[in-house]
Amino acid sequence: LTIVVSPLVSLMADQVAGLERAGASRAALINSQQAAGDNREALARARGGDVRLLYVAPERFAAPGFVDAFEGIDVGMFVVDEAHCISQWGHDFRPDYFELPAAARALGARQLFACTATATPRVAGDVLVRLGLRDAVRVTTGFDRPNLSYLVVPSVNDADRSDRIASVLRDPAARPANVYAGTRARSEELAGSLGRTLGVPTAAYHAGLDRDQRAQAQQRFMNDEIEIVVATNAFGMGIDKPDVRTVCHAAVPESLEAYYQEAGRAGRDGAPARCLLFAAGRDKGLHVHFIQQSAAGEAQRARWASYRAIWGFVDGDGCRRVAIQRHFGDRSAPSVAEGVPCCDVCNPEALPAPPLRAASAGARRASGPARAPVVHAGPVPGVEL
Repeated sequence: LTIVVSPLVSLMADQVAGLERAGASRAALINSQQAAGDNREALARARGGDVRLLYVAPERFAAPGFVDAFEGIDVGMFVVDEAHCISQWGHDFRPDYFELPAAARALGARQLFACTATATPRVAGDVLVRLGLRDAVRVTTGFDRPNLSYLVVPSVNDADRSDRIASVLRDPAARPANVYAGTRARSEELAGSLGRTLGVPTAAYHAGLDRDQRAQAQQRFMNDEIEIVVATNAFGMGIDKPDVRTVCHAAVPESLEAYYQEAGRAGRDGAPARCLLFAAGRDKGLHVHFIQQSAAGEAQRARWASYRAIWGFVDGDGCRRVAIQRHFGDRSAPSVAEGVPCCDVCNPEALPAPPLRAASAGARRASGPARAPVVHAGPVPGVEL
């Protein structure tokens, strides 16, 4: 039996469904959102040898008696997917992942395999330590996506961003599209305004919606019944729709890793796609505020490091593609597919024209230099900004 630990229900369900469509029916999943009877049936199938690939949510390993239920089952490989979640230096740290090394040992797994698409060299090293891997084979592929254009679009405020996003997505060739908003309320507000303005099927997706609403929104998007999904980062991992043509960020994410992962929903079919980050100065102030409100210690230091990285990317005047590659330790020369603009720094003409409504003096000033307005939030003791 191979056990795959996966952090999102949507990711597990998507992968199991994909295996079934491919004719591989010996896969099952166990998570807290599935009925207890279904979980027992999946475990019984694994015990009987009918299931060879079992997806399990990480929090299940902390449940009393869960690991004991695998007694007598021969576990060959224990796979930790989205392995950056075990590192406090990772952008999506989850304490439940701390239970996994002990669980793998208790299950008698003969091999431990960890994978992630968004680990910096520091996080990759931390994953090795946290999982207790010895003499591990490390495989690193490139971080370049030649068919993607990375565009940072200076914006004044949320209203300006809404207008600019609507202007971009008005073109049918820019859809299907994912739009990432910073909050649940903002995702619903923006989904409503884009649906009304553009007259196309649009849905909100966030953790505040019930399970059925989220599943329906995801399925309709995958089936091309919805052209635009406006979501929080809950829609980040596990969405593998190949023909997403545009990913818009309606707020600057907290880390460059989160941005790269979410932008990476675009162009999985290899065709040209655009990743637009609509940056406003208020985002910087909000980032500083929330970091200052967090508890001091390693986690806060990690958040300051993420802050410096993402704003170095947004405010930087060098190639965006190179900046992403170097952040992840990829020293290879970047490549760009034929006919694809690299980024707004290398190809300023690729920036979308401001909408008519935004043609005020303030908006015109914002559409000049390719950088977000700077908010001076004041000095922070012991931290370089």
